[in-house]
Amino acid sequence: MLASEEAIAQVPGNAWTADFFPLNLQPSTSHMSCTKNYFLNLLHQCSEERFGQDAIEWAIVNGHIPIVCNLPTDLHTIFDQRSNCCDAPPQGELDAHHHGRCRQCGEGAVFESNYDRAVVAYQQHCREYDASHYIETGLAEEILRPVSLAESV
Repeated sequence: MLASEEAIAQVPGNAWTADFFPLNLQPSTSHMSCTKNYFLNLLHQCSEERFGQDAIEWAIVNGHIPIVCNLPTDLHTIFDQRSNCCDAPPQGELDAHHHGRCRQCGEGAVFESNYDRAVVAYQQHCREYDASHYIETGLAEEILRPVSLAESV
């Protein structure tokens, strides 16, 4: 079956899923390089620091931040301030400590972005990985082993 533009337009899914492409129009290397360049650009615009980029990459790969492959939309998703009570945008301006009134429930709330949430979650992930790595390799036991100062003199 040959794929026409009409047939491609009727296929459900988006450009980044395998079901979008008919068998005879599988993504080529140029599609892959475009995708890679898009994500590199997105990560660079999210943070100039390596840790911030790693946190966003981790959040995207693990499904914490949905990506639609539209740069303005994705940046808005990552940096939009949301309340901790209803996950709604603020009603009016926020103060310097990210406090404001929730647009959905009208209550006072603390607002944070998906970027803030991703960084905190990634820090926790790194701590848990480091702790489990030390325990699995026996380094924790070696580090925590009591040493007599009299023996070392």
